[in-house]
Amino acid sequence: LIEAPPATASPFMDYRGLDPVQVLRVQVPPANAADPTMVLEYQSQEYIFKYLAREIRSLTEQNFDAMGTTVKRFMVQARYGNHLMVVETPMEVVRGLKAGRYDEAQWLRAAKLTLDGQPIQPVLN
Repeated sequence: LIEAPPATASPFMDYRGLDPVQVLRVQVPPANAADPTMVLEYQSQEYIFKYLAREIRSLTEQNFDAMGTTVKRFMVQARYGNHLMVVETPMEVVRGLKAGRYDEAQWLRAAKLTLDGQPIQPVLN
């Protein structure tokens, strides 16, 4: 497991829309890892769900752009206030998102979302 130290710029990439100090953790699994999930944990400035979801989508797509198909899942953990939202997106869903086959609502239905450890299925208006 390769991990970036907290509150520093990731050695792998700079994230569009985030200041380096917002990045709390980046985990990239080594080749042949038992759990090939890339994890990004960050401190969000967003508190409204639809804007938080857009931010997480952008970060998921940026992770895909950087890693390609070397991992099977992309997990983004967004800390905001006293809450933790986790969105885990399988590779095939990220591919569809990038190709325009998934809109934001379809992506959220296909991904695994939790808020403070509880599964959620949000509805976007």
